[in-house]
Amino acid sequence: MSAVVLLSGGLDSATALYQAFEDGHLRSQCLAVSFRYGSIHMKREMQSAADIVSYAGVDHVIVDLPFEIFKGSGSALLGETAMPKGVYQDAFAPEGPSPTVVPFRNAVMLSMACALAQARGYSTLYAGMHASDHDKWAYPDCSPEFLGAFANAAYVGTMHEVRFKYPFVWMSKSDVVTRAALLDVPAIMTYSCYSGREAHCGVCPTCVERIQAFRTAGYIDPADYEIKLDWTGETWLTL
Repeated sequence: MSAVVLLSGGLDSATALYQAFEDGHLRSQCLAVSFRYGSIHMKREMQSAADIVSYAGVDHVIVDLPFEIFKGSGSALLGETAMPKGVYQDAFAPEGPSPTVVPFRNAVMLSMACALAQARGYSTLYAGMHASDHDKWAYPDCSPEFLGAFANAAYVGTMHEVRFKYPFVWMSKSDVVTRAALLDVPAIMTYSCYSGREAHCGVCPTCVERIQAFRTAGYIDPADYEIKLDWTGETWLTL
């Protein structure tokens, strides 16, 4: 059994890698694929991705996408507009994409990873999107509708050689934290912040989501934060 795993360096993708191990894919037969596409946190993400693959003992490929294809979208993740603070979507905001959406990014990455998998003889492709990603259509290309259709198209397009797996697509972010704990994912090595600084800022949308997920799951987040987080007053598990 062989698998390609999309690895950004964040908690979700790292957990997807360890889920592949849990599913019976040998580490020697797994390939982590990371993408550089011009995001403001790209360098810091790649540092975490490199740390994770070194620790896990899997091969790693880094693909440089042409930055020009995403320019002009106004994405905060590319530094074209101000980075929002707080949750991706306010509870009273209408449905619609987050300001951090990068146009059709997941489709581009999944396509290239699928081509790589077929070319090198890997049978399965893992990606770590979860239910919180597509809540209120914050990230449309993380939705089950999109991912299911894409997986079907890829399976046909590769002559049934590559199957896609999205093990967390119906799980909340807190569920992913719990799964990470069960799988012994090195969460301290993961990086989720949009700032791109060494420590997590603690106030951007993905930091807020990560902190809330750890609290809901009952775990202390081992990552470094620029803000002080209070974990006192309750019994927390250490991940």
